[in-house]
Amino acid sequence: MRYLEVNTHTGLIFALLLFSFSAWSADCPSGERRLQPSEDCIPRHLYLYLYCLNRSNNGLLSVKQTGVTSLGKNYEIKVGGKVSGLVLSGDANADISHASKSSVGLALEKQISPDLAKYCRELASETNNDGTEADLLLEYHRRGENYFFGINGVHKDYSEAAKWFRKAAEKGYPFSQSNLGHMYDKGLGGLPQSYSTAVAWYEKAAAQGEEYGQVSLGNSYEHGEGVPQSDSVAVYWYQKASNQGYARGQKCLGVMYFNGRGVPENHAIALSLFRKSAAQGNAEALYFLGWMYERGQGGLAKSAADALHWYRKAAEAGNTDAQEEVKRLTRR
Repeated sequence: MRYLEVNTHTGLIFALLLFSFSAWSADCPSGERRLQPSEDCIPRHLYLYLYCLNRSNNGLLSVKQTGVTSLGKNYEIKVGGKVSGLVLSGDANADISHASKSSVGLALEKQISPDLAKYCRELASETNNDGTEADLLLEYHRRGENYFFGINGVHKDYSEAAKWFRKAAEKGYPFSQSNLGHMYDKGLGGLPQSYSTAVAWYEKAAAQGEEYGQVSLGNSYEHGEGVPQSDSVAVYWYQKASNQGYARGQKCLGVMYFNGRGVPENHAIALSLFRKSAAQGNAEALYFLGWMYERGQGGLAKSAADALHWYRKAAEAGNTDAQEEVKRLTRR
């Protein structure tokens, strides 16, 4: 049997936090921030909570103030098709507890691990004790991403990115920990290439439920980089990320089931995982669906037409193997 092959240890999956709260919030009252330039100012603790949970914000999350009552300020939060109305008293602990029980809070927390959701709640609740530390963590991380990608008015500079990620990582911020691990993994920004140091940071992030750290740790065990090679441990971490609905975790776990590495070979389970990952746009999962349709695997009826359909979707998403398959099938 030909094995599915995928280079699972390349490419950085950062959550693009295209926020610039220093500029966007300049005219907000003290202790308030904006999630987006055109939106209302909101209490800093609500901002921190939503920022942490929805770190891949793409504009679908919005918050606006709808009024003031004797109980506090009223806000409406929208994400996807869910809308929550919140009355915030100004006490961070009480407000975050209330927000986490709203339909929006529940929906956002469901997307990540319980440990990570707890981290976000605690980070935001710290604003009752000044909140300076929580603000700094997010600012450090944001600066790191700005320099890594060359966005929000700064030039790309891996050395600067590593510096800011380290500041947040050393204070326990899981997203910065996994990003710093990646930079050691690849030897970016003047850092010495070190699998063992990368693994140390991945472990810190993964232990807090951060899905990129979990998948990266799985990759490390799958390839024996910085740790003894172990398919079963790789599957353990891929499963952790997959359980959070993380597309890359689903795809990596699917490959392990397809090839029977660390788990019994099961093409039907692999197919199910590839479908879940492909639904989120993962290019390799899209390619693997084409592969399985072309060969009639996982209980699928063999279909060149369906294979071409998925290869095209993968090609459009940038998968070079799929681009070659499209050329091959359309030459017939």
